[in-house]
Amino acid sequence: MALERGSNGLRIAHYVVVKTVQLAIHDFGYAQALRNELLRDGGHEVYLVEKPDLKRDGVVVLDEEGLDSLNTLSESIAERLVVIARKGADHLAQLWRAGIRHVVFEKDSSRTAQMAVLALELRLSDN
Repeated sequence: MALERGSNGLRIAHYVVVKTVQLAIHDFGYAQALRNELLRDGGHEVYLVEKPDLKRDGVVVLDEEGLDSLNTLSESIAERLVVIARKGADHLAQLWRAGIRHVVFEKDSSRTAQMAVLALELRLSDN
């Protein structure tokens, strides 16, 4: 809960919903840049992980190596993923068939990845 003073001097309380994001990205510089982008708004808890904990709620951002390390890819998991893929990767159609709808390319900026995370959070909140 955050408190602030209104124009009339009264304290106004409002709740900040903090969303969890796990980053399983092997490019440490990219992971750090994305982490910083997400933390800047104050509405995210961001974890840099080797392998995501799929029991934890929230969005999971991973690269192709991280995706390969997942043992299972159910529809409920796929809908929470943002995958960072190599441009021209032959398996983009496979990602789509697996239910992954949020893909950014590894050469895209961390801000583009941030937008994908925010879009996915909006989509999940609508369900």
